[in-house]
Amino acid sequence: TEIYTLSLHDALPIYQEKYGLVEHISYNKVLAVDNINSFIDCPASIPSASLAIKVPDDSMEGTFKKDDYIFIEFNYPLNNKDIGIFSVNNEIVIRKFFFKKGKYTLKADNKAYKDITINDDDDFYIIGRVLT
Repeated sequence: TEIYTLSLHDALPIYQEKYGLVEHISYNKVLAVDNINSFIDCPASIPSASLAIKVPDDSMEGTFKKDDYIFIEFNYPLNNKDIGIFSVNNEIVIRKFFFKKGKYTLKADNKAYKDITINDDDDFYIIGRVLT
């Protein structure tokens, strides 16, 4: 009996194709960080974190508060309702990711922020997944 394994790396393109995300993963771009303050402890439960950033606003109030640190895993495909960090028309946002009927929508927890529906002409990239 032969045992075949499929690594996560091998599975990513299949998953991305399913949701049409291939062109939205930022493989050929990197996030530019203007200010590096220090190191912070990374919880042992999320060893795949690439970076910790401070939440810049109250858009995700209810899940994260402004100035909380969140941990990001770069270039990882998202499941429906995952929280991610995105570039939308050159603006960086942290939102919940929704995929329904062929459309991507980014939703804030704070209802004061409008949903962002991604259109074909938008410059849209998934930077990473917020680890919780």
